[in-house]
Amino acid sequence: MKSSLTLLLSLAATAQVLAATEVLHLNQTTVMLTDANPPINATAFVNLAPFEVSVYTTLPYEFSSLRNLTNYGQMLGEPGFLFQYSEYPSGQR
Repeated sequence: MKSSLTLLLSLAATAQVLAATEVLHLNQTTVMLTDANPPINATAFVNLAPFEVSVYTTLPYEFSSLRNLTNYGQMLGEPGFLFQYSEYPSGQR
């Protein structure tokens, strides 16, 4: 755990990011997203709480500009998640 956080802090200190991209998105509270919500646009995402996505399409939820994801919480997705790098603003392939 310590090495993961050290890596994320190092990334936050040295990353070159686009104007709208967060370096680190830290989720510490329950999040419930629907298809009306924009994708999370961050280089690193740390999940410490329940994170639920209910998108009423056949496409999985995609993060934008995500390079590193650390999950210590619970992630639920319908129809699921796609962990493939895609740049903002599309958020999709």
